[in-house]
Amino acid sequence: MPKCDVRIETEDGAAEPVVVAGSVVRGTVVVTADADVSPSGVTIRHRWWTHGRGNPDKGGGDPVPLDVGAMTAGETRRVPFEVPVDSGPPTIAGTYINVDHDLVATVRLPWAFDPEHAVPLRVVGGTIDADDHAATTLPATVGYACGVLAIAAFVGIAATVATLAVHPIAGVVVVAVAAVGLVVWFLKHALPRWKIGSIELTATTDPSGNARVIRLSAAIDAKTDRTLGPWTATVRATEVATSGFGTDKTTRRNVVFEQTVTLEDTVPLRRGGRVVRETELRIAPELPPSLELSDNKIRWAASTSLSVPRFPDLTTSTQFTVPPSGPVRVVDRPAAVGGPAGDNPLSFTDLTTTLRKHRGDEPTIDRVVDAVAGLTFQVDAIAGRRMLYAGGEKDVRRGDDAIEADADGCDLLLIADHDVARQFDDQGRRWTGRAKVLSYDHRHGRLRMRVEASDAG
Repeated sequence: MPKCDVRIETEDGAAEPVVVAGSVVRGTVVVTADADVSPSGVTIRHRWWTHGRGNPDKGGGDPVPLDVGAMTAGETRRVPFEVPVDSGPPTIAGTYINVDHDLVATVRLPWAFDPEHAVPLRVVGGTIDADDHAATTLPATVGYACGVLAIAAFVGIAATVATLAVHPIAGVVVVAVAAVGLVVWFLKHALPRWKIGSIELTATTDPSGNARVIRLSAAIDAKTDRTLGPWTATVRATEVATSGFGTDKTTRRNVVFEQTVTLEDTVPLRRGGRVVRETELRIAPELPPSLELSDNKIRWAASTSLSVPRFPDLTTSTQFTVPPSGPVRVVDRPAAVGGPAGDNPLSFTDLTTTLRKHRGDEPTIDRVVDAVAGLTFQVDAIAGRRMLYAGGEKDVRRGDDAIEADADGCDLLLIADHDVARQFDDQGRRWTGRAKVLSYDHRHGRLRMRVEASDAG
């Protein structure tokens, strides 16, 4: 039985407080001692995690230390707190993807069970980059068609030569199938745009998130005098959940929203003219926003189709960002992190904050980690499981120890030789020292660092 009990009381007293992402939650942590105790630390933090059909993603804010001190049996102490809510994904209740948030208070007791108490949060709103709500246009042009055709021809010729060298009859079959495929593709995609015109689609959203309106603008640059139609546009939201790794990886998709609207029944075209049709589509507040994590994604896309008699329809599509429902703060996209080799341009807190903000965005994380690879930082971390030998791990040499750790809500793999690793035991769960950035492990979502010195030593 634990030597003390801990309880969180939020300021509004709700069982599941509603919080705006990026704001602060206030309340009181109540610690009651059942015996004489001297906690080594009391913290409270915000955290979020995914669950459903995809591999779990997680994140949250930095632990906020609270001053409790030694307590005698029967004593109760009430400590006020203010905890920032990390600007991660809002609360989402989907079919394949769910995101939950909570506040968790922990009392760390030496050589005893650490009591915890968690309070669920419902997080709304959030922060988006300034460019995320901007229009994304994918014009379907003859140049694009020729590029695809050239690539397909090159791949087809290479495959045909290889197959003919091994089995002539199979080579003839490959040539016939490839020829039919190219003809079908040309008739369906390239020929209508070549003879009739190129079609474009733009989708934009309100970055504030308060008015969930999707604005669609479709345009065609006519190359002929004809009357076409009908002209339709479709908006679709899809959950994409990936589970497993390597050859066992499985991706599941689920359409959570789909709606088709008619832009115009008949569309008169004039050679050299441009025809534009626009519409607005309002979506319900409970529909999920766009989400881009490593293995859990919610993607919004729009497509348009213009019916052409005796020809395949003219079609194109685009993806766009739907902000969370509720208050949304628009921020400028951060500049690239980094500097000359050996020059440390940012603090370790800046680095972990950037990694948390872009969790799941592999290209951005790779750019950030590449920029600081080889730099040494002062690290303050909570050490976890110690692996005496992590054979096969990248950047881990034979004879190294690897220690899982958490720093500022960022998962780490601290690599050290046996002598330095033993100093983790001397310092207990909290470790401070200097470590050099090595690389980023996207599979486990953690930053690899090599320990250079421990403050305990």
